[in-house]
Amino acid sequence: MTSDIVHALVEWFHREKRIMPWRGETDPYKIWVSEVMLQQTQVTTVIPYYERWIDTFPKLSHVAESSLQDILKMWEGLGYYTRARNLYRGAVYIVNVLKGNFPESREELLKIPGIGPYTSAAIASIAFNQPYGVVDGNVSRVMARLYLIGEITSSSRFKETVTNLVNQSLQWGAPRWVNQAWMELGALVCTPKPACSACPLQSFCEARQHLCVENFPVKPNRKKSPVREGAIFIIQNPKKEILLVQRRESGLLPGLWELPNTLYDEQPLADFTMANDLLLDRSYIIKAEHTYSHFKVIFELFDATLHSDWWNDYWDDFRWVHPNELKSYPRPKVHIKAMRIAGLLS
Repeated sequence: MTSDIVHALVEWFHREKRIMPWRGETDPYKIWVSEVMLQQTQVTTVIPYYERWIDTFPKLSHVAESSLQDILKMWEGLGYYTRARNLYRGAVYIVNVLKGNFPESREELLKIPGIGPYTSAAIASIAFNQPYGVVDGNVSRVMARLYLIGEITSSSRFKETVTNLVNQSLQWGAPRWVNQAWMELGALVCTPKPACSACPLQSFCEARQHLCVENFPVKPNRKKSPVREGAIFIIQNPKKEILLVQRRESGLLPGLWELPNTLYDEQPLADFTMANDLLLDRSYIIKAEHTYSHFKVIFELFDATLHSDWWNDYWDDFRWVHPNELKSYPRPKVHIKAMRIAGLLS
């Protein structure tokens, strides 16, 4: 890593960087929110969520004073709900244990529930301008090509090499801007299908010199995500209220509200309807689908009639909800799709 590389990178960044609502922000709370939202999620998707979040919770204390259900509702549709729960846990910790004082040192940041090595480095660097390298997938891709790093990206040696290179680069510029510049270069130019002619580092890039840019980084072989099928049930009572059930506080999508459902590999359709005393009234032609990180779900949709009182200990709670009130409950995206298909939402 040389000063020439870093200076070329930072000059490019200040000229070409995208305008984002958190760009230039030094409030550690707002940086924390943006970094958590950006994990596994594209910038264009995050921006409206970030703006709504800050409008609703302008200070960290506002998060801690809210209920978890309010937090999950604000997060609805953004996915990976553990991120929202960790933000909430962290905010409560800072307010109750640290008396509302956001720590500046990385060591203290790591003590906050839900803040790990990546997020602590991002907050310390961007908020407090401390020299900690922030390494995400974009930065890893840039470094693998720039230095022709042949190790598999999941290996400890690859991660250590990339982190050391980023840390070295911070000596030749303000850490907050150098870190953001590396991430921006990977997001805008050094993408999976790179625009090498627009790259400010093309003359330094070893992969470009060896005409093998698209061979880097070297990724581990990934298995195809399995597809799981199941059924979602729209159940109404005589008052035309819809039955919603609340997921347990552990496992996938904890605490969210959804329509009763079953995955066929866990409980086949006939077994579920018999166990819950359901009569299927009609099925929908369109199915509700969603892809999670490790699998894809495809749900058939059914109108169903409940022939006895609802009781199922798979869920923590249940409620009969008027269709106009459905939007007030934090729900998984696939169930929002199911409600739209069934005409329960506009």
